[in-house]
Amino acid sequence: MCSQCKVTVYCGQECQKRDWKVNDHRVLCKLLIRHKVLMEKFELSQFEQIRDEALENMINCRLELDEANENMLALARCSSWMSMTQSW
Repeated sequence: MCSQCKVTVYCGQECQKRDWKVNDHRVLCKLLIRHKVLMEKFELSQFEQIRDEALENMINCRLELDEANENMLALARCSSWMSMTQSW
């Protein structure tokens, strides 16, 4: 296996030497490495985007939950106050 691109597999050292001399594996090797780096960056940026969207959704849900809790507390206070005034 080519130790640089880790893509091309050889049956032995002679085949590897021949591929570098005859087929100029050096060019293909550089392209494969560049492609691999670009794909890793793409996957990372995609992951970061998904993570950021998930965090934003969590924050929005938390804000909605806090608002609902505040509304429930206000309603409970109002109900308590109303039951106190009705007993007079």
